[in-house]
Amino acid sequence: MSQENGDLLRVVYLSTSLISRSPGAFRAEMASILEACARRNPRLGVTGVLIYERGRFVQLLEGPAEAVDALLDDIETDVRHGLFKILWRTRASRRLFENWSMAFMDAADAPALPDAATPWERASPVQLAARLAFAGKHLSVLSVPVSPASPAVNTADRPGSAYA
Repeated sequence: MSQENGDLLRVVYLSTSLISRSPGAFRAEMASILEACARRNPRLGVTGVLIYERGRFVQLLEGPAEAVDALLDDIETDVRHGLFKILWRTRASRRLFENWSMAFMDAADAPALPDAATPWERASPVQLAARLAFAGKHLSVLSVPVSPASPAVNTADRPGSAYA
């Protein structure tokens, strides 16, 4: 995706994961979310990264304001998210994750994030930008966390799913 015409919105939010941590369930649910993002986000012009860290999601979404706002509305009411809070909302002239419909990083599998001692919700916009740029530089640790034995979960038929 190329640079936008000034209508590029970048939003970072934090939420609590309400996805079951039972064996295989979390990996299957994340794989399903990322597959849905891969289908839907290019059509909407949305890119970004989803970071899972200690029971919480931090996600950056970037794209046309109307599409990003619609996704945020869906995510806020998604049954897999609790305590939804927008941390940063700004206009941008270029994308940070231009080639990713939705990259995923499990922070437990990655090098320590910059300023890791500062909780996400207390990080300044400068700290958030540094953490997200760090994630972008470590794409080798970004992956769809699916194991061959884990069946995919179809969230399209699940009420309250923002990723259909």
